[in-house]
Amino acid sequence: MHDQLQPCSLVANPATTTIIPATPEVRTIGDSTMSVLHLGVPPPISTRNLTGSTGASGDLLKDLTGNYGIFFAFPDLSVRTDGMYTLKFSFVMLPE
Repeated sequence: MHDQLQPCSLVANPATTTIIPATPEVRTIGDSTMSVLHLGVPPPISTRNLTGSTGASGDLLKDLTGNYGIFFAFPDLSVRTDGMYTLKFSFVMLPE
C-alpha cells in the first residue's frame, strides 16, 4: 500500500515476470561433493504506470456556472494498476 506521497510512475509489469525452473548444479570442493539448487527469478521489467497522452493544450471555456476558465482535457489518460493516486501537473507558458 502506498502512502500517496511516494512516486509511483514505474510499476512492475506482471506480464514480464517469469519463473525460471530450478536447475541443480553439482559442485566438488576437495573430497566433498554437493548439489546446489538455483532458484533464479529474474526481476520483472518496469513499465510506466500512467499511460496515454500526458500533454494537453488549455482551452478557454465556460464552467457549469458560466464562469470562464482554462480547461485541460486528457481523454485517453489511464493508470495500469488500481489504487488511489495524486497527479502532479506542470504548466509552461510558451512564447508566441
